[in-house]
Amino acid sequence: MAKQEALERQQAWADAVLTGLERLGGIAHLSAIYRETERIRRDAGYEILRSHEETVRQTLQAHSSGSPSFRGGYDLFRPVPERGRGYWGLNVVGATSFRAFQKEAEEFLKAIGL
Repeated sequence: MAKQEALERQQAWADAVLTGLERLGGIAHLSAIYRETERIRRDAGYEILRSHEETVRQTLQAHSSGSPSFRGGYDLFRPVPERGRGYWGLNVVGATSFRAFQKEAEEFLKAIGL
């Protein structure tokens, strides 16, 4: 059960960062991503912990094939060095696939009455 909870927590963070970057126009500096994900998580009822910024950075790196920390799976984000240090953007193909998966999962749960 702990493994499932950890996976759900990682997906919730990936969704918050993805939503934040979408709201910020697809490319943003870490400072803006921190603020937007904090707003998203606070609005969703989550407590904002001191590790918030670290978790955002870990989430970006874990879901970016351009990072040594990439864990496989959805390649959602990409560093944007041409904009300067600390800029990240959406990997449109990966983000689109992730959103399509979420929609299919929601429709499936609705179809089975959950």
